[in-house]
Amino acid sequence: MSEGLVLKVQQLEQIWADVESKLDQRRREEIGDYIAKAKQALKDGNEPAGYSAADRGLTALKTARV
Repeated sequence: MSEGLVLKVQQLEQIWADVESKLDQRRREEIGDYIAKAKQALKDGNEPAGYSAADRGLTALKTARV
């Protein structure tokens, strides 16, 4: 598994931990879903799906109003 993907998921989780409580319910569910998908893709060895989910999660965090 790509070390880059592992680092990206860790980055996503770290940012998530800092802002989760400041987001509205819909945004929390959306980003939580992306994190779950990225972690599952890591377990499954599916790099493209992992990168896609992690990128979407990071984008959602960057565009969220906190």
